[in-house]
Amino acid sequence: MAAPRDLLERLFPPLRIRSKLWTWMAIFAVYGALVGVIITLEHLPRIEWGSESTVLNGLVLGFFIAFRNNSAYARWWEARQLWGKLTNDSRNLCLKIRSLPELDATDRAEIGRLLIAFAWTLLNHLRLKQNVDEPAKGTSSASTTHAPSRVAGELIGALGRFRAKGRIDGFSVLWLDNETRGLMDVCGACERIRNTPLPSSYRALLRHGIGIYLAIAPFYLMEDVGLAGFPMFLLAAYFLLGIELVAEEIEEPFGPGGDNLPLERYCATIENSAREILGLPASSPPTIEYGPGKRSVS
Repeated sequence: MAAPRDLLERLFPPLRIRSKLWTWMAIFAVYGALVGVIITLEHLPRIEWGSESTVLNGLVLGFFIAFRNNSAYARWWEARQLWGKLTNDSRNLCLKIRSLPELDATDRAEIGRLLIAFAWTLLNHLRLKQNVDEPAKGTSSASTTHAPSRVAGELIGALGRFRAKGRIDGFSVLWLDNETRGLMDVCGACERIRNTPLPSSYRALLRHGIGIYLAIAPFYLMEDVGLAGFPMFLLAAYFLLGIELVAEEIEEPFGPGGDNLPLERYCATIENSAREILGLPASSPPTIEYGPGKRSVS
């Protein structure tokens, strides 16, 4: 039984926005059925909508749908690339730390703990509802805690202590600089995506176009082919609303669930890699104390 189900899931992957989509489909099904009943009972005169209006409406909708989906997917894909870079930078930093003979197991464990903590802290930071990158009105910048900066600062501070104690030299610090600097580069780029949503005007125009199209579609469909136009109307509504709901979901790639990025899985990958490369025991989880949904570990 598992093989046919897997084949069906590959041919028809689950639609994660199905609850929203079916809600809207129910609304427009009632609307389309009402239009069909009114046309049948009232014997409304035939309206010559003309093929030109249909083509024009399709061109306008096609332009906005293409722009909307390309923009939403570009945000999602850039966010995925950034978390891939964070994974690679974390692994490379662990490999370099392991290759430094002057650092003992305690030193390597400290770096590994901070790298793991940075990944989970960044996850919590990106899922905050409010913008914590700038101080609120009436507060000083010193009173605003930027959690990823705090963890990254502790990691850089640890390398500074190793340098002061003579365990690593200046060349080693420069050798590690690209990966340590990459942590905050990823953080800043993710914040840019999170804090710069797609302009609402584009979203509004597209939704206006979809609304107008779905409002008039049952009239010319059912007047041309009768009640057989009803399933055609529902099919058009299914894809138009489905595409819009998917774009709405993925344009905010850091949210929990749905078609958003599986940040927990990426953090777990970084954590497992750091433990494996640096030899950290599974009983030594990092301390994470920032943001909602934090991992209460020590």
